[in-house]
Amino acid sequence: MPTQQLFKGVHNFTYRVNRFALADLENAVLTVDHLIDKHLKCDYADLGKGADGELITTTVDFSITSQFNTLQCGRASDVAIRIEQFSNDRLEAVARLFISDSPKESDKEEICQATISRQVVNIKGFSRVKEDRNQGNSLINRQCLIKKISNHNKLTHVCPISVRPQDLNAFGFVPAARFVTYCQHAVSHAIYCQNLSDAQNFSHVLQLSRMQIQILSLVNEEDLMVEIWQQNIDNKFIMDFRISGKNGIVCIVAFHIDPQYVVKTLPFYEISLRRPKVYICSCDIPGFFLERDRFNNAKFTEMLRYKVVFDKMTLNIAGISGVRTAYKDGTFFPVKHELEISPAFYSIPSDAYINSTIQIASFNRTSVILEHSIKLQSKTLLVIITKLVSVNHGRTVSIPDNFLSQEAISPLLNKKNYPKDLCPNHIPTKAFISSITFRSDDIDINQHVNNAVYVAVCFDVASKAISSGASCYHTSFGQDFDPACLVKLSTNYYKQCFEHQIVNVFTWQDEQDHKLHFVMKHLSANVFYMTGKLGTNYNARL
Repeated sequence: MPTQQLFKGVHNFTYRVNRFALADLENAVLTVDHLIDKHLKCDYADLGKGADGELITTTVDFSITSQFNTLQCGRASDVAIRIEQFSNDRLEAVARLFISDSPKESDKEEICQATISRQVVNIKGFSRVKEDRNQGNSLINRQCLIKKISNHNKLTHVCPISVRPQDLNAFGFVPAARFVTYCQHAVSHAIYCQNLSDAQNFSHVLQLSRMQIQILSLVNEEDLMVEIWQQNIDNKFIMDFRISGKNGIVCIVAFHIDPQYVVKTLPFYEISLRRPKVYICSCDIPGFFLERDRFNNAKFTEMLRYKVVFDKMTLNIAGISGVRTAYKDGTFFPVKHELEISPAFYSIPSDAYINSTIQIASFNRTSVILEHSIKLQSKTLLVIITKLVSVNHGRTVSIPDNFLSQEAISPLLNKKNYPKDLCPNHIPTKAFISSITFRSDDIDINQHVNNAVYVAVCFDVASKAISSGASCYHTSFGQDFDPACLVKLSTNYYKQCFEHQIVNVFTWQDEQDHKLHFVMKHLSANVFYMTGKLGTNYNARL
């Protein structure tokens, strides 16, 4: 019998934003999946796991209104989840999204509707997904999609893409939502190569009125090929994608694009920030660490990525606006992060309410230093110190003397510095090296690769180093690199990187202090340098 549950004030949709500061579609799919799980735990606690596998999402059908692209960062939505059919081997659910801040329930406008189908799949053997012959008309017919793609006359573009370890979920395979990102990157690559005549820039792929995903086979870390076909039907632009791996087709995706939909960069939605003291901001954030890594850890890189939002809001609220005014001719860019990570951080529940507090710790002639702490029930689990520098056309902008001479500023003037670490001139011969190509989802609102991406791809390279049996590390990490081994990170940013750019990442472990080192280079230029300190449990493995 169908059941329904309404989740009010859901923020997860808008914690991650794309380069236009709009809600990220992949994150929307992940959030719907998560809310379905929550509903199942309430009403179907004894079902959902077959004897020979896990019940995973195999089909996604999103119908999207133009209002979806008005969801700003931090804005809340109400989500109604209805389970249409459920057994030990199959599930069908429908999710409807509404903007929360409408004054009356009757005035709430539906912004999208998603139909999700799940099947029991043997995840250990990574078997192919069985065709569901009981699919209703509301879901995608797999055979029709395959036939439609096969009948296309002309292939528009082919884009290679490598699955990164960070793409994998807690079960160790690529979730359905991630294929949205792969297809968006393939479109961006086609535009970059001038092979997509009907799309001139990346905003075109965000004018979605419908998105369909059909998983044919589970895939883990491997190289994929994304093929694109385009066609115009009834004034709508349709892109069909076929994603193939080493064992054949793994996924089929369709994007329905409506040229009438408007995509433009939006201002940030002001999350309610408390200001207990001058130069200190605080807020409570529900359910931030929804996405988990393949070890089921909370990702501190998600908070690092979101800091571009927090820092921007912090520097703009009342009492701190003078900082933004002082830097009116420049844009803030982080040049250094220092992170202290409690081992308890990695097990933060996905639905936990965390407290985020940012304070301006120091003003210098050319920089501002922020201290950002994440707490759960008054216990500090993560501290991020950020050094921001204002840059205008590649040149550092200094703070005017009349601002620095203010009485309120003097206690913070030159209080802390945190100079950037010098990147090693010599790379040890034992270092492991791997090449990384930056994707469209790596780009943030500043139109360059987000700082958190540098950290995440370094972790991916560490994973590759361990799985390859390289001798760059003398600590025993087992068969894979778990970021939970780290308790402290120091990151240094030297140059910006952009979409489609290829960089080389070198990694090794120091023989003296046992820290992990990562150097990123584009051609011969240093881009990024990071060191990581291991926790006591891993020091015992030396």
